[in-house]
Amino acid sequence: MIKAIIFDFDNTLEEWIPHEDEVEEQFAHMLSEKYSLDKDAFLAVFNAIKSGYFHSRSLPQDYGRDIWFSESLAHFNIHNADIASLVSAYWDALTARIRLFPDVKPVLEELRKDFSLGILSDSDGDRKWKDMRIKKLGIEQYFQVILTSDEVRVNKPHPRGFLEVCRRLGVSPKEAIMVGDNPVADLSSAKMLGMTTVWTREGLSERQKNKSFAYIDYSIKSFSEVLSVVKTITQK
Repeated sequence: MIKAIIFDFDNTLEEWIPHEDEVEEQFAHMLSEKYSLDKDAFLAVFNAIKSGYFHSRSLPQDYGRDIWFSESLAHFNIHNADIASLVSAYWDALTARIRLFPDVKPVLEELRKDFSLGILSDSDGDRKWKDMRIKKLGIEQYFQVILTSDEVRVNKPHPRGFLEVCRRLGVSPKEAIMVGDNPVADLSSAKMLGMTTVWTREGLSERQKNKSFAYIDYSIKSFSEVLSVVKTITQK
């Protein structure tokens, strides 16, 4: 019997990718002017460093923009930047832009009538940046548990976070549905642990949408479809 539904946050509830790209472009332009750098060269270095940390997917602190900006600027022999102020300005700019996907609040409102709800999200390098965006979007009241990888000290797809969010919700993995946009990070370990997996593809590129994964139970094109999928699962 399904008792809980757990969601990834970025690009699952919150439309993330286009806003992140826009802000990184903006900050690359700002830094190129401040330090007389080639903007495209800086952005290429920044994206390479970011991608390298993403591919390791191990430690929450590796998602810190302080590391990415510091290493990117160091590549151009710039070591005196105020990284803390830069990172704070980055998150202010990004938080001002982010939006929920359509229908998120109505779907959550309906689901919480019958299920416990949780969020399991990887780190932004510091829990406060995630909390700032969740508060701005006005959705914290829908969730009994909001867990980030900072608390379990390891990023998804490590099973520790999935087990901990289930423990805090008072359910077994077999009593939970996991909804996420990243099949490997959000759904592979969830399925291995016995959770029902739902892949939401709303914020993905066409190339990403057309992939297939054996550990995905249900695939949806928009967040509004979560309700019909949950109904299908619970009526089995």
